[in-house]
Amino acid sequence: MTTEIKTEQAAVTLAELFDQVHELALCVPDDIYCCTSVTHEAPQRKPIADLRMQAPTQAEVRAVRAAFPGAIWKKQFQSGLNWWRYDTRVGDVELAIIACREAPPTCKAVKKTRLVAKQVPIGEVQYETREVEEEYVEWDCSNGDTA
Repeated sequence: MTTEIKTEQAAVTLAELFDQVHELALCVPDDIYCCTSVTHEAPQRKPIADLRMQAPTQAEVRAVRAAFPGAIWKKQFQSGLNWWRYDTRVGDVELAIIACREAPPTCKAVKKTRLVAKQVPIGEVQYETREVEEEYVEWDCSNGDTA
């Protein structure tokens, strides 16, 4: 039995999504760690397929991007994880390059400060909330994007 799910464009079976993810995973350079997933929550919902690739350096990011010519990648800095992420979509599959610790060559760090409310100790067991200056980094990319 084949599970068929209606999407906005056409009916896509889970088997077809598995095939799409498999074909894309074969394009990933051999030295890049990747993982895939295909999820389907309910018959009325569109299944989701993704391929995530870890590329800790910009050289590895370039190698992965070269494996998918024509794809337009959106980059973003994830401050909580302190890494860069690149996202695109090929067919019905979402692709993500994650864990890049090197900034893109077109981006530079801009140090800024902001006031934040923090709990500051005023005794052994007492704290009070004070506004303190905190430094953070905002990324300025040459194409006008700010990450």
